[in-house]
Amino acid sequence: MLAIIHPDNRASQNVSGKLGFAFWKQAPVDGELRNLYRLRLGPAGA
Repeated sequence: MLAIIHPDNRASQNVSGKLGFAFWKQAPVDGELRNLYRLRLGPAGA
């Protein structure tokens, strides 16, 4: 799973961390810089 969050949105970044997301990288999304967080999921049925 991927969370795309504005760099200034600390509240959403904190929530994503509580849900288990980890910071991946900063990258442009639709021409604007965003922080990308990912949540690695286990194999289906696990």
